[in-house]
Amino acid sequence: MGIASGILVHTSYCSLGLSFILSYDFIYNTLKILCAIYLFYLGIKSILSKVQNNVFNNENMEDNNFSRSTTLFSAYKQGFITNVLNIKAGLFFISLYSFIDTETPNYLLFFYSFWMTLITGLWFIFLTFLLTSKKINKMTSHYHAYINKFMGILLIYIAIKIYLNY
Repeated sequence: MGIASGILVHTSYCSLGLSFILSYDFIYNTLKILCAIYLFYLGIKSILSKVQNNVFNNENMEDNNFSRSTTLFSAYKQGFITNVLNIKAGLFFISLYSFIDTETPNYLLFFYSFWMTLITGLWFIFLTFLLTSKKINKMTSHYHAYINKFMGILLIYIAIKIYLNY
């Protein structure tokens, strides 16, 4: 939930600053091109990445003392601070917001912020349960490289769509 709250910060400044950025065509178009390049870069990086099998090793999971030594609040705080200070997360959301039409009303921009926060929170809760399950992890470890490749292709697709709408 800390990560999701951090995303609320990113999406809020995107919503608040978007009307300012959209009022200047040069800034808006430059930002769109830079965001498309950034998403394209992330896509290529994801496609070329190599999955480290030892990260998903069940022995590593047994050594993890997270559940015994960390309170819920400190886990929340760590996720929040990590996300808010993550420059890549901010750039990612600015990139996504460059897809939004310039005529979009402010109330809809704020709805997007809360929607992305909710969906992200649910997604990370789901991932936490999924990725900490030894049985699921063992079954899916062969597919991690394919998932990275798929996500890379998706990011490249979004980057191309942003650039072509320029």
